[in-house]
Amino acid sequence: MKKTTVLFSLMLLAGFACMPNSFAAAGKLHGTLMLNSAAASPAPVPAAPQAKQQQWKSRAEYDAFQAFVKENDPAGRIKLIQAFIAKYPQSDFLPNAYVAEMQTYVQMGAAHTSDATTAANKALAADGNNLDALSYLSFTFPYTFNPKSANASAELTKAGQHAQQGLEVLQNLKKPAGVTDQQFEAYVQPKKKRAVFNIAAGFVALQQKNYNQAIKSLEAAGQDEPENVLIYSLLGQAYYNESPREINKAIWNLARATSLAESSNSPNAAQLKKFYSQVYEAQHGSNAGVDKVLAEVKSQQ
Repeated sequence: MKKTTVLFSLMLLAGFACMPNSFAAAGKLHGTLMLNSAAASPAPVPAAPQAKQQQWKSRAEYDAFQAFVKENDPAGRIKLIQAFIAKYPQSDFLPNAYVAEMQTYVQMGAAHTSDATTAANKALAADGNNLDALSYLSFTFPYTFNPKSANASAELTKAGQHAQQGLEVLQNLKKPAGVTDQQFEAYVQPKKKRAVFNIAAGFVALQQKNYNQAIKSLEAAGQDEPENVLIYSLLGQAYYNESPREINKAIWNLARATSLAESSNSPNAAQLKKFYSQVYEAQHGSNAGVDKVLAEVKSQQ
């Protein structure tokens, strides 16, 4: 059984490692938030409303901001954003500029993930409650975290704080004057963002071996995004490692992750099925019922 546990964990990590490239290539992934927004429009979306009333200090500042908003070429937009940041470091719209930089790097592809993360952290430094930055950092963390990093423990703590802060900001976010309910809902996307924060919180708890908390966060995420492959893959691992082990729930969640991956033609479907089959066979002594459970799960989707 120990051999199966080790193999299961290693295979899951291998699955995580290949996911960022696939979502960058497709422009989407189950649970994606910021990536869809950035890929859908070349013009950066303004940052979420802040508590402070933002004001332009000069017409030149306003024009410089509008210049990068209107720029369609991503590389050209980055230059204009960085020029704005350098010239107007005290601007009330500095967080918006960093968010625009973040979104543009996302639009430019996986090769710029590190640049997007840096911009997100700068946006958060400028505005500690920036929902866009918190969303991006929480969304990417499960795919970019390296458990062998010398700073892994600190990174997990920070990611957990981001996720919790994001949930609190989202809960307390108020609709600004002049914005309709429909516009607010369309931009904020509360269910998707809440799922992103709960997935990140669940992933962090799983890495910290706090399996009970991981299950709570991931079950909450599943309520908002019931077709997210990652949620059920992580839940399967959490239930498998919980003490006492809840093997039936582990198997069901791994089967659901496999079924959803197959239905969406995910490049990780075969790998996920292998994880699921290994756990099932370790419990039952054979793989005779693997396809039957999968069929039952699919019938409930």
